[in-house]
Amino acid sequence: MTPELATPDLPRLPSTLRVWLDRVDELGSGELVVDTGQGVGRVFLHRGHVAWVVADRRGERLVGALTRRTSLDRHTLRESFDRCRSTGANFAEDLVARGLVPRDTMREVLRGHNASELGRLADSGAEPRVLFRPSSRRYASDFLFSVDELFVDERPLRASERVARPPENLQENARMANIKESLDEVMKLDGAIAAALVDWESGLTLGTIGGGPGFDIELAASGNTSVVKAKMGVMRALGIQGGIEDFLITLGTQYHLIRPLTKNPSLFLYVAIDKEKGNLGLARHRVRALEEGLTL
Repeated sequence: MTPELATPDLPRLPSTLRVWLDRVDELGSGELVVDTGQGVGRVFLHRGHVAWVVADRRGERLVGALTRRTSLDRHTLRESFDRCRSTGANFAEDLVARGLVPRDTMREVLRGHNASELGRLADSGAEPRVLFRPSSRRYASDFLFSVDELFVDERPLRASERVARPPENLQENARMANIKESLDEVMKLDGAIAAALVDWESGLTLGTIGGGPGFDIELAASGNTSVVKAKMGVMRALGIQGGIEDFLITLGTQYHLIRPLTKNPSLFLYVAIDKEKGNLGLARHRVRALEEGLTL
């Protein structure tokens, strides 16, 4: 017999994250990006249910849980995990389809894993910054969990409590809508390929738009945090006063424009523009104007 997997006792979640989780029905599908100040976690939602929670980038804890619940060794599971990560296949579905893990066992392991990862996010000890990004992914319906299934000692907020949300959460909703509107405006530029708003200090991407198979905007936005960090460090080392107006990276077929925000220097707007279709001067002027309309 395989040992039972107990759902771990969860510490009380920070109120910001708890309020967002209580809204999964209205959020639908997408991901909650949770910046704890110590790292960035993600809670993936699908049709009002929790599909997957990760407190960091590693998959070792799920692999460890599976070795305890099945006869599979860590090496076999790790190979399967790495293969699925490279091909985009669903790890849990792959193991079940190959007959390596019974479906009911996999569901219980996933439930315990997600509950444990939520606990890790709660252990940060501080109120996190939580952002919601709508997106669509495919998940098996029986590998989805209600928020209640992942909690031992907490209850959903009552309807009256949902109406009485703290003002900061209403402000957060308005802020995200403002970010989306601003990025939509950026994409109206001639030759615009993709755009993003990024926090270079934490590496958190607050919003993206555009891109595609030939241009991974998430990767580009994250990679440019290193560019901004390096330049800010050089300026500090040299004792240069004042801020940076913008960075321009000229490629063979593209312009990449990075503009740190005057009102919030830890953030930058990033825009990729087709060199033949775009107008660099107009783009710089437009991005400067859009910054003034951003509410953060």
